Amino acid sequence: MADKVTKGKRKPNRSESGTACLVQACTDNYVLLESKMSVEVTNRRKEEFLADTCEKYV
Repeated sequence: MADKVTKGKRKPNRSESGTACLVQACTDNYVLLESKMSVEVTNRRKEEFLADTCEKYV
């Protein structure tokens, strides 16, 4: 068998504070994210929210 190569620990994708902010934004807008499509909630509105959130926290 081939020897296993040990790899270094992978860096996290975002900081702990960035993760906390992202979780808070999604928690605050849970109703929007989980709601079914209606006159008030459209896919475009959800996409805009996600785009704005990603822009802020990435």
